[in-house]
Amino acid sequence: MGGDGEQGPRTAHGHRTDPLTFAHVVPLIVWDGAESEPPAGNGFALLRDSESGAQRTLWLRPGLRARWRDAILHRREQLERIFATNFIRPLYLQGGFDAEGVSKYFLEGFA
Repeated sequence: MGGDGEQGPRTAHGHRTDPLTFAHVVPLIVWDGAESEPPAGNGFALLRDSESGAQRTLWLRPGLRARWRDAILHRREQLERIFATNFIRPLYLQGGFDAEGVSKYFLEGFA
């Protein structure tokens, strides 16, 4: 293209546009209940990090359960803020595929 190595469409003024400008980006966030909810009951729990494989034993008590839920809520708020800066609403899937929820997401997004 113009010899400068950059590709992509140009505006009427000759400026290059972001290739995603005309795309509809849908961040898909899959929440697994095994990660987003602490195990039920008090007692010991053996947890394994899904990335490193490292194991850790925790004593599950009410305070730890509350911190676990707060951390998940905080992470969701972080994600919402990140996407909101680009006017993007993520699609959350939790507990399996929900065809009605996916349809609702797209219908609300284009209404």
